[in-house]
Amino acid sequence: MTYPSYEHNDPSGRILALAVLSTMRRRGIGRALIATAEKVFAHRGIRRVALDTRLVREDAHKLYESLGYERNGWRFLKQLSVRD
Repeated sequence: MTYPSYEHNDPSGRILALAVLSTMRRRGIGRALIATAEKVFAHRGIRRVALDTRLVREDAHKLYESLGYERNGWRFLKQLSVRD
């Protein structure tokens, strides 16, 4: 499950929730959900994405970093390239 969120007056987006059932992990589902959220954001002209996570979720942190997100405490940020 993923839930992308954005405000019309804010050029950044936020993934509010991302969860994959433990028995379904390591199958590319989380990667696909994030890619879909990023496409939604890019289509709306959103140039920056943030997501929050718990500090103990090291496997999730590795996924986010492999997708280009940068760790900033418990938040991960990524700049998107938006085509004109």
